[in-house]
Amino acid sequence: EKVGSDGVKLNCTWDSTAYYVGWYKDGSLVYAIDFVSKSVLEDTMSATSSYEDGSSELTIPGSSVADSGSYTCVVSCEARDVALDDIPEALRDSKDVLLYGVPETVEGLTAKVVEGSPEVKVLVQWSRLLPNETGIPVGGSTSLVYTVRVSYMGATPLEMAVMESEATFDNLPACENLTISVTASNTLQVSTSTEVVFTTNEMALPTKINISPNSSVSACPKDSPTLTCTSDEPVYYIAWFYNGSPIYGKNLISMTTDMMDGRVSANRTSTSLTIPSVMNEDAGGYICAFSCRTATLDLTQIPQDLREQATVTVKDTSISVVGESSRLYGNGDTIQLECNYSDDLMFIGWWKDGEMIANSSFIMLNISNVSRNNSGVYECRAICTSDFTGEAPEVYMDSVTVRVVEPPSEPMILSCNESLGIDTSTIQWSMPTDLGNDLKVNIMYDINILAKPMSPQNIISATIPANASGLTSTSHTFTGLQPYTVYRVFVSVLNRLRESDASICQFRTLENVPSNEPNWNVSLSRAISTTVISLFWDAPSPPHNGIITRYRIFYTAEGEDVPLTETTSNNQLFYQLTNLKPSTYSIMISAGTTAGFGPQSATLVIRTSAVTPTPKIPRIVSNNGTSVSVSRDDSIVLSFSITQAMPPVSPDDIVWTITNSSGTFDLGSGEGDNYVFSEDRLTLRIQRA
Repeated sequence: EKVGSDGVKLNCTWDSTAYYVGWYKDGSLVYAIDFVSKSVLEDTMSATSSYEDGSSELTIPGSSVADSGSYTCVVSCEARDVALDDIPEALRDSKDVLLYGVPETVEGLTAKVVEGSPEVKVLVQWSRLLPNETGIPVGGSTSLVYTVRVSYMGATPLEMAVMESEATFDNLPACENLTISVTASNTLQVSTSTEVVFTTNEMALPTKINISPNSSVSACPKDSPTLTCTSDEPVYYIAWFYNGSPIYGKNLISMTTDMMDGRVSANRTSTSLTIPSVMNEDAGGYICAFSCRTATLDLTQIPQDLREQATVTVKDTSISVVGESSRLYGNGDTIQLECNYSDDLMFIGWWKDGEMIANSSFIMLNISNVSRNNSGVYECRAICTSDFTGEAPEVYMDSVTVRVVEPPSEPMILSCNESLGIDTSTIQWSMPTDLGNDLKVNIMYDINILAKPMSPQNIISATIPANASGLTSTSHTFTGLQPYTVYRVFVSVLNRLRESDASICQFRTLENVPSNEPNWNVSLSRAISTTVISLFWDAPSPPHNGIITRYRIFYTAEGEDVPLTETTSNNQLFYQLTNLKPSTYSIMISAGTTAGFGPQSATLVIRTSAVTPTPKIPRIVSNNGTSVSVSRDDSIVLSFSITQAMPPVSPDDIVWTITNSSGTFDLGSGEGDNYVFSEDRLTLRIQRA
């Protein structure tokens, strides 16, 4: 008897000469050799034979139980194939060879609890191997034995050898994960182990576990939800897990605690976990587990039917007033605010400055035609409720500061200064006492200033912004103004949305010299003698930059370098140069105001040596606004009293009918329109009598 895989060698010897050797297995020839012809007659199995030594060795490979059998060695003096039964017993010898194989792996391994509480009896069963599966050869002297092994955490493994297909183990712990293995042995060979993991359930383990309020719990922040786990039977061990990690474990028999959590209470049929003032970080999966083991804090070792899970979520309490954190409106505008909140909240209304706004149950708040009284802090509020909320649910809110801005009051103008120059003036004012409810710190108030001349030209405006510190200037100097011009100044204050009414003042700039030169009346200007030149001219075109009160005449005789000057005493447009000498004169003229004289005219050249007599032409001698003195010649003066002022139809000279050569005449007695009169000139054509 040998292990089949080891193989067997059989050695056959004989004590006389033999010419033929053969080997038989169970009566069938498996090897034969003829020594005479030195030929192998059969080689189903291999053998080594020696004629000289008188021996033959047969090798049995022993690969399986099937190689077991009765092996016979025969010798003969004849070289022939002989049937085994025809060979005398003296020329043969036999030996039984038993080769043991490996038993087949046990199948159908099961386990069940047959008795329990508090310790259990477990019956282990499997399928019995058939004879051809045992690895025992026919005629073998051994029997098949099954070895059953039971192991579990923290204990010495238990073993039992049986010949039947079941085994019973007593005094095993309840609710324990058992590793059960079975092997089959025929003494010489052992099968591969068959293994199962079996959890022992005591007879009194719960068949139903409930977790309340339900498997999905939603709570408001600061609520204190309680999860309760109940069993329909008393248990030995209770554990809690949060997101798969243990947070509590207690043996309810020995009352020893493996892991403590003050939020948990437990007895043999129920356990509760209270989460005080729940926050977002408390959300997750909570599992309660029941067991009979001394310590079961490995969740993977707890059967699914001995645990329950509840998922805790914390409600979203986000709420906001849509838009900026503060808003600015102008008087008369419409306030539009919107409350945006999560689906977990319940909207309850709007508040202003801590007081609820009546009829504000809509998420949109609209207030039209607002004034500064509508300024304030506006809040939208909502509450969060759940199964764990007490009588006073938490209120959630968001606010926005609204300021309604009205126009500021008028600034007060303190001075309008007209003495700085011909094109410059400074005004000063004080800031208004009411800035229109625009009370933001460091608000930058702008000042609008408009300098507007009485005529529509050359309007000058300026905006004075606040400086970096938020303070605004209270004075401004205008430049680039027109000389001798009356300006009206408008000063208003701007806050961020509105502008005040304007305060108004008026000033006149100082006079300047005329901008343009007079124009000679060439047709009338001439020499009337060798010593006298009569000059006529037209006033300069605007701007005069003041009131023309005089003219200065520059004249130079031919051959002289330094001009002579004469100045008129009024704004008359006629002058005679006297005491001249016969020569050719170059003459220029400029108009003057109180500020000085303007540019000089073009040069007029007149010669006194050749004089052409001229008719006596009337000229204005004086004009004081109420009477005009007119000269027909150098010696006779007629005085006319103005009794009526009427504008001319045509700018041409007006024809007068005069019947006297001297005296006072009514200007209204002439024919047609009576005169052409401006601020500095009366033009007359007098018909000679």
